[in-house]
Amino acid sequence: MTAPAKAPPAGLVSTLEALKTWLVQDAYPVWAAAGPDAELGGWHDRLDQTGAPIPGDQRARVQARQAWTFAQAPALGWAGDWRTPMLW
Repeated sequence: MTAPAKAPPAGLVSTLEALKTWLVQDAYPVWAAAGPDAELGGWHDRLDQTGAPIPGDQRARVQARQAWTFAQAPALGWAGDWRTPMLW
């Protein structure tokens, strides 16, 4: 017989909730607006502190990561338009 799973520490739960809140309220809106590269297609690799794209190469890993990240957006509670960024 296996022992019942222990609940995660309260600090870990609150940190996870804080990160989820940041992702849904701050990161998704910025990346949905400024992340897609309208000129070349795909996603900008990096944004500066103001949310403006930083010129440079577009790495393949970033393209896949952004597609996956926006596909997960509704499950995390983001109510924004996640489909349009997926088409870049």
